[in-house]
Amino acid sequence: MLLPLEALIENPDEDEVGYLAIYADAWRSFGLDLPADLIYEILDAEQLVWDQAARPEPEAVEILAWLATRGIKRAICSNAPFPAEMMLRQVRTNGLAGMVDAVIFSSQIGRRKPAPEAYRAALEAVGASADSALFVGDRVREDYEGPRSLGMRAVICTAHAAEPPPHGTATIVSLRELRGSMVARGGDFPGCWPESSSRSLCSASRSQSPAVQTFGGGWRPCSWWCLSRVRSWLP
Repeated sequence: MLLPLEALIENPDEDEVGYLAIYADAWRSFGLDLPADLIYEILDAEQLVWDQAARPEPEAVEILAWLATRGIKRAICSNAPFPAEMMLRQVRTNGLAGMVDAVIFSSQIGRRKPAPEAYRAALEAVGASADSALFVGDRVREDYEGPRSLGMRAVICTAHAAEPPPHGTATIVSLRELRGSMVARGGDFPGCWPESSSRSLCSASRSQSPAVQTFGGGWRPCSWWCLSRVRSWLP
């Protein structure tokens, strides 16, 4: 069951929402007050489909491997309201977990970007300071303004941005351009990493992020499974 996520999970106070409660309310709005264990089971089945549908983009694999050869630590910092255990399983399944040094989901820490706690968690996970890190993402508020408020460098990948960023925003067209910019400047993105610092790159990760692409298929079997489980619960 797909819900209009952006309308439900955008929190002005930057606290992460309890998605299981939202999911239960959605079923309840259709007259089905399902038990908590069944709600979890159905959501998990839905997320298992995403596990198989989400794949790292080839250029993401390429740039992450290249950064590793240069000793640059890499982290994923993502707004994701779904249970953390499901999201961590997804990045293990699609291979992203093995390409980075740390993964931070908002559901793990209870705070959403642009809350500073999200960026600090990513920085702490890789042992880097804010002034030695570059944040790459596709949303200006969460992936550019937020990290910069902590002293991080940031850049928006416009190929995946929902709308053009404001004038003056640092941008790259693709992740491959990030590599080219670093090579042209002797291995570093402009002014990002002093030579003596621990260097890191943090990336947003979402279904339309620079790191992940999704493929269709699988929803119909999942929908039928969900309906059959609900029918089996009904009197």
